[in-house]
Amino acid sequence: MLIENIVIISLTTITSLALIIMIVIYLPKIKKAIKEQKDANEILKDIITDFHNRLTQQDNKILDQQVRLDILELKIDQSKVPIIQKVYNSDKEIKRSIILNENKISVEQEIERYLNPTEIHILELLMKEAQTSIQIQQKIKKSREHIARLLKKLFELNYITRSEKKKPYIYTITNKGIDILEK
Repeated sequence: MLIENIVIISLTTITSLALIIMIVIYLPKIKKAIKEQKDANEILKDIITDFHNRLTQQDNKILDQQVRLDILELKIDQSKVPIIQKVYNSDKEIKRSIILNENKISVEQEIERYLNPTEIHILELLMKEAQTSIQIQQKIKKSREHIARLLKKLFELNYITRSEKKKPYIYTITNKGIDILEK
């Protein structure tokens, strides 16, 4: 029994010494590996952040170019419309009239003649079902600003209405809008 106890104590001591030696040898290596992993994580984080920033800059540039394209499209569309003269009344509201072949007609009458294909497409979409500006934007694939301008124009011309009970507004086509499409 004494020999067995001595053997067990000896084995325990040898095992403990082996563990201590392994800890002494491998602990610095483990610490070094952990430090390298932290450094690699920091480098990866910096790369991802830089990549995200570059993508954001590119998105902004693309958006800027889209806005410029929308403005050019509007200028092209407006070049088809005759000169608009602004006349102010006593309430400082703007009354617009268009001088066309020396005959004055309302802006609405003239603009009706110049609905662009995108505006017609919006009316066709709304003919099928009421939609939000976001839904329309996704289907037409134009910028948010461009769609907002077109919806505002169609709304002011009374071709569409909008439900202002909640946002985003839900747009529907009016009878006047349906008539324009049928023409």
